[in-house]
Amino acid sequence: MQKRWGDEARKELPWLIFPSTAAPTFYSPITRRHHPLDARGARCLGSGDGGWLVLALDSLHSHLLYNLNIGRRIPLPPNFTTPEDKDFPLVVRTATISAPPSPNSNNPYMVAAIVLVANRSTAAFWSEGTDYWFSTGPLLTGRSQNVIYHGGAFFFVTSNEEVISFRPTYGWNYSVNLARVDYDMQQRGDFDNDIGVVEGMAWA
Repeated sequence: MQKRWGDEARKELPWLIFPSTAAPTFYSPITRRHHPLDARGARCLGSGDGGWLVLALDSLHSHLLYNLNIGRRIPLPPNFTTPEDKDFPLVVRTATISAPPSPNSNNPYMVAAIVLVANRSTAAFWSEGTDYWFSTGPLLTGRSQNVIYHGGAFFFVTSNEEVISFRPTYGWNYSVNLARVDYDMQQRGDFDNDIGVVEGMAWA
């Protein structure tokens, strides 16, 4: 039986990115088409379902959500506000999205990111309808390495091999609460051999 490739199959297959100083493009192995990215010079920080990318546009802390399929743009705030109400210019290392933004959907979405604050990396969040990035508590103790969204929560991995999750719940008028859970992870036997290398690496 010949397998037919539908929309669900397309979602499971990766896009291939071809960097270029003129105009980076993405290639779909199913449609065999190149899709130009009109946000020239942008740096890709992460992605989400439905062709959504998190992009850094320039060195002036301009960021946006960009849809690769339809070209829709959603600007993101340029500042991160700490729980002590201190504002910092937004410097994002990597990011992910909880759900595809949709103008016709009542389901809210969030962006979670690893940001640089006073030479330290920590978790930051942006919720639809808000005008700044925020955190829910003290800066993470270990240098954040990666973030994913799975099963209704954002999971961060730190250089200390800690796993920390934040589960969002939404209230009235774009309000959001994040329930934090710190997982007690057993470190690898050769962790001490690697931590010096990881902590000594400078951010690009």
